[in-house]
Amino acid sequence: MASVLWLALHLPRLPLEVFQRGLGQDTITESAAANDPSLLPLVVTAAPSVPRVLLPDAPAHRCGIQPGMTLSAAYALAPDLVARPRDLALETAALESLALWAEQFTPAVSLAPPDALLLEIGGCLRLFDGLEALLARVRQGLAQLGFDVSLASAPTPTGALMLARNGLELHVTDFVALSRRLGQLPAGSLETSAAITESLQRLGLRTLDDCLRLPRDGFARRFGQELVDQLDRALGRLPDPRVPHVPPARFASRL
Repeated sequence: MASVLWLALHLPRLPLEVFQRGLGQDTITESAAANDPSLLPLVVTAAPSVPRVLLPDAPAHRCGIQPGMTLSAAYALAPDLVARPRDLALETAALESLALWAEQFTPAVSLAPPDALLLEIGGCLRLFDGLEALLARVRQGLAQLGFDVSLASAPTPTGALMLARNGLELHVTDFVALSRRLGQLPAGSLETSAAITESLQRLGLRTLDDCLRLPRDGFARRFGQELVDQLDRALGRLPDPRVPHVPPARFASRL
């Protein structure tokens, strides 16, 4: 087992949850929504020239509203829909607040914007009776705070983050297994521009294994050394240092 183990906390619904925490959206009735405008179907929109739905809440989803749908089409399905533009500042503030909360588990907490935290937990597992017990506490605590989460752990922070952001709740403790798991991920798991991701797809590079099979020099010349380095950091071939979150001198929070 690796002595260093990183836990990635991916918050896939963070853009929506910063607006709806505490509302109990999954249990809202139609009569309650009629009496309180804050309980109406809610979507968060992206900001291209034509506004599109980024994330719908549960009532909006029950109306048939899906991510990527134009806002005008969403209104056709739910005329009483509430639409809010994505608020990156609010999401960053939520991440920083959660980093403070996560320091009850380990002092080594790092932000992974825009939607994740990284916790180095290798040295603290015995304090929490092992990995499974720690994961249960993290998951329960985030649920109480109003956040959905995907948890994944790996010997490298980039590797854990890739697994979590793909919704794979895997807990890998050695580099051989990590290489096998990461190789199966889509090439779009790499943090890069949309243009490069599209180029990878046009070349038939569907998975990270496809990328790793290419000659390194040619891959770097075509797509940049940073992409090669990102793969190496994920696999543990290069150091992957993370900037620790520094708590403020004073903190207050209210829900």
